[in-house]
Order: sequence, then structure tokens, then C-alpha cells
Amino acid sequence: MSRLNYCRFDVFVEIATVRGMKKLSSKEVNESWNQASRQMRYRHNGIKPHPHLSKLPTAQQLATLAATLARQSNNNSDKLCSEAMNLWATAHEYMALQRLCDKDWQIEKARMDANRIEPAEPKRYPITRDDFCRLVLPKLNGRTGERASIIKTWLSHDLAMSRWMVTDQKSPISDFTPTKSEVDDAFAEMQRKPMDYPAYRLRAYSFLEWYQKWRTKETSRKRVIAAQVRHKK
Repeated sequence: MSRLNYCRFDVFVEIATVRGMKKLSSKEVNESWNQASRQMRYRHNGIKPHPHLSKLPTAQQLATLAATLARQSNNNSDKLCSEAMNLWATAHEYMALQRLCDKDWQIEKARMDANRIEPAEPKRYPITRDDFCRLVLPKLNGRTGERASIIKTWLSHDLAMSRWMVTDQKSPISDFTPTKSEVDDAFAEMQRKPMDYPAYRLRAYSFLEWYQKWRTKETSRKRVIAAQVRHKK
């Protein structure tokens, strides 16, 4: 044992005795002191625990990262290795998270595919807005006004969603609701620009996915209103 360690061993034993702790053996004190010494090195070099990592980088990988960091840093080798280790750990965590994200996306895509309603296929292309309305809302045949109202409601949602998607997405989608004039313009544009196969399929899938959710909410809303009316009677 070095003189420095020996002196600290005496101090440690003395403090333990004063505090009423049992007198520790030389081995126990050395283990405690070594652990405390390592903790100081961890803090000094910025080394953090990463217990969730399934593996650690090889010395060569860590050295390569450290050499890359050295090009833009004046830190010593210990600091560079610490930065490289933390960078490697962050990258490992990111990759693990990315794999989970990909898995979640596949699950969601499978769910959407299973629930997806295939749009009716037109006899010819391009198609007009009125053709589109008839194809995606076949049960509303002859109810032109109701069809137009539903399509405009969808357009309002679609415009709001498009605007919300290019923001930081911290504000509610309702903050991006377009004006009635903007929705009317979008509705008129659908008539001015006939749809080819890709445009029709894209819009039809988007509308039908929205329409399923909207119709469920609308049915629930009407039931609540009807129940309130009955209750007042």
C-alpha cells in the first residue's frame, strides 16, 4: 500500500470508529477506497453508466471515434475517449429506438391495411370532382348537397393537417383550421383539376380513412343530442 493510501486508510478507520461503525478490515477499506477513486475518475472524465447497452464498442471503434473528435477538440486522450464512449452509447440508444419505431410503424401499417376500405374504381380517367364524390360516397346517390358538405368537412381537416405537419406539432390541429373561403376555394379547385389514377387513389384513401372516423363520431354526437332531447321531454 502506498503512503497516500495508507494515510487515507488510517483516516477512514478513525472516522468509522467515531461514527460507531464496526472496524473494517484492510481489504474492505481498500475496496471502498478504490470504488471512491473510480467514482472520481468517472466524474472527471465524464463517464456515465449505460446499463441498458447490450454491448460495448471495441477498443478500435472507440479509438476511431476519439480520433475523429480530436480533429475539433483540444481535450486530452481521457476526455476524448469519454466523449467517444458517450457518443457511441447515444448512437446505440438511437439505433435501438429507431428499431422500435420501425416496428411500431409496421404494426400500425398492418392495422391500417387491415381496416382499409378499397375505393371504387372509375371506368375511365381522368375523373372530375363530382365523379370523385359519387365514387367515395355511393350511398348518398342523389344527395348532392350532403355529399358536398361532407367533402368540404374533409377538405377542412386535410388542410389543417397539412399545415400542422410542417410545424413543431406542439399546437393543436384545431389552431390551423382554414376559413370557409379557403375550404370553398379548395373544393372549387377539385373541379378545375381533373384527377388521374395516382391523384384519385391518394385522395380516395385519405378521404375514406377520415370518413370512417368522422362517421363514427358523428353518429355518437347525434345519439347524444337525441338523448338530451328525450330527457328534456
